[in-house]
Amino acid sequence: MSPLVDALLDSPLKMYLSRIQVEQLATFMDVHSAEPDALIVRDGTPAEFVAVIMSGRADVVGKDVKMATLGDGRFFGESMFSHEAVRTADVRALESVTYAVLDTEDFERLLLAHRDVAMRCKAFFEALYTSNREKRVGDQTQYVALIAHNAMKPVLVDFAKRYRAQLETLPLVATGTTGTLLHRSTGLMLSRKVQSGPLGGDQAIGSLIASGNIQAVIFFRDPLSAHPHHADIEALGRLCDVYYVPFATNPSTAKAVLAQLEHGAVTHFANPNVDRYSHQQSELTDQHA
Repeated sequence: MSPLVDALLDSPLKMYLSRIQVEQLATFMDVHSAEPDALIVRDGTPAEFVAVIMSGRADVVGKDVKMATLGDGRFFGESMFSHEAVRTADVRALESVTYAVLDTEDFERLLLAHRDVAMRCKAFFEALYTSNREKRVGDQTQYVALIAHNAMKPVLVDFAKRYRAQLETLPLVATGTTGTLLHRSTGLMLSRKVQSGPLGGDQAIGSLIASGNIQAVIFFRDPLSAHPHHADIEALGRLCDVYYVPFATNPSTAKAVLAQLEHGAVTHFANPNVDRYSHQQSELTDQHA
């Protein structure tokens, strides 16, 4: 059995195709390789092929934000089967990658030779595209937020360089300018990026805290300067207190938070006041129903 057939049988596609059908599909696919850091797919270009990774890993990156890391048996390029048929992200080799491609011409030939196999593949990739799109909308990720005032951005960059090994294993979200600076200065890939603080970024992080998507906040604040969005900064700290989210405001406390995260997710304690307040509000609405 060929390595390509092995990879396809180890992928979710095996739920749609029999072993014989997988072998038929494999004869229409071409094997390619990419060196580390090679760009395999470019965002915004026509989606002319779908591919499965046979060995190695690749990052899916959109607007400097890492959306996923793909390994053996994972597909990319399923937007070929969307109505737009346009790439929605870059795919870049994280290490040496071997992958097999089914392009539009290959698919048309497969359709003529094995229509049932082609239609089952089409159904699978359409479902995969829809699932990935819904995941981006219904985000369940537990992020570590990285924020810094302008005077403290160099301090955060130095901190990120020193603790890059720990940070790059975590899903990171950052406010606009801070996120861009971190990526350019350290190479760290963000899982998500929001607006700059004064433009609503602090509020966006606060919204993620309230929705349960933040496991810790690292916010290097400048205590010696006034800030036009001071109210947003205070609100962010208040939300961390409400939801018992660790809130590190300097390198020493940030180091302690990272040390805890190295041993797994930070243990979050339920705030009894939140449940009490929610119950009171529920009773209030019942009274006026």
